Amino acid sequence: ITPMEHVLGDVREISGVCNIFPDKDNRPVLHMHIACGREESTVTGCVRRSVNVWHLLAVVTFELVDSSACRMFDELLGFALIVP
Repeated sequence: ITPMEHVLGDVREISGVCNIFPDKDNRPVLHMHIACGREESTVTGCVRRSVNVWHLLAVVTFELVDSSACRMFDELLGFALIVP
């Protein structure tokens, strides 16, 4: 799977959802999908590299306690999946 890359060259409103699960080495891994809008144009997708946030970021976090789920790399698919 070749990731698509799209660089936003201007200021936009952003709304998104994400999850954070440990990988096989127990390091936290962020997976995020966002919608970035300006006037009548919106770009939506998975954040792969980084996001620079200017001015304000509001975050609501829900923690799943007593969960054994983690991200494990799937050789067949070519990316990490959440494994219960």
